[in-house]
Amino acid sequence: LMLCLFSAACYLIWKAIDSQEAGKSPVVPVILAGFIFGLLALAHWLTLWIFVGFLIFAISYFKPRGIIAIFLIVTMGLFIVGPLIFNAQNSDGLLGTAFYYVQGKTGFQQDYMFKGFNSPPMNVKGLVLNTVRTMLLQTHEIHRHVGGFILASAFFLSLLHPFKRTSIGGYRWCILTMWIFASLGMALYGITGSEADPNQLHILFMPMMTAFALALISILWARVPQSQNAGFFALLPFTIIILVAASPFLIKLHAEINTYPKETVVRGYDPNNTNRELHKQIANPADIIYSDQPWAVAWYGDRVSIWTPNTKEGFEKINDIANNNNSNIVAMHFTPFRMGMAPDYTQLVTKKFTNNINLVGSSNSRFYLISKNKAVEEEKK
Repeated sequence: LMLCLFSAACYLIWKAIDSQEAGKSPVVPVILAGFIFGLLALAHWLTLWIFVGFLIFAISYFKPRGIIAIFLIVTMGLFIVGPLIFNAQNSDGLLGTAFYYVQGKTGFQQDYMFKGFNSPPMNVKGLVLNTVRTMLLQTHEIHRHVGGFILASAFFLSLLHPFKRTSIGGYRWCILTMWIFASLGMALYGITGSEADPNQLHILFMPMMTAFALALISILWARVPQSQNAGFFALLPFTIIILVAASPFLIKLHAEINTYPKETVVRGYDPNNTNRELHKQIANPADIIYSDQPWAVAWYGDRVSIWTPNTKEGFEKINDIANNNNSNIVAMHFTPFRMGMAPDYTQLVTKKFTNNINLVGSSNSRFYLISKNKAVEEEKK
């Protein structure tokens, strides 16, 4: 979805640049591109950094600058004002959890902050150092971030080539500007080496970067006398590119086939534990469950779940909020990958839930489920 929306926005940007170079008004395709970026922002808020890059390019490149800037800002505002108001009404600020994600990359333990009630102090020095470090790492590992596609990295070489068509030359600077701001956003909020990292936006730029790299190679190859020969030799560089680009995928595919079948359940999740016990026997749709993996409970158990708080005080505050809102907290769910808890926390659990199981120092091979009505202990097979 994100790649489709971003590609559509890039196409509209290209049409706007081409229209201006042809002496036509670029306002309509620019506004349509802003509309697509609004949809993209709803898919992932980090893509707002890409929009900022496009906004800066649009103000500096397109005319009339003032009208285009106003229309783009208003168009994006129509998409984000609703979620911002929702955040202000249901959390501690307009940005929701964004502040905690930023601080989670500056030395604070992110999970600890999300389970606590106190806002972390603003660590400006740590934020700056982490942002600079992550920016440098992204530049150093750009090949891996664009899916291991070597050709996409050659986009930066195309920046040095004077394309005859000024529209193509302007378009590449737009791609570069959006990529720089996307990298800045990823550096600010953090990006890992995981292939499934939700903050991985580099892959969105891979098709456009590859297109410019192919254009550069085509121009350079056309200047070689052998390129004028008919037959296979005329396509030699592109054949090599296909083989080199496809090799990692083919190697990985071969390894995946040899190791098939694989486990279909994410490590640390027990669908039987959450689905059978929580969904069918303990919790009603309106009930709330504490868990050290609330995402597993929400997905496999289809029940509302809250991350277990860090302290007894946090536990008591959540219970007070639940009581004031006529909500019913009925169970606590712990997986083998939970962290140890303080004795006073366990004692509080004993008082709140009548059937107690010793949570501290228990075997890491078991899932535990504690409810007001009964206690369930199920060994993970």
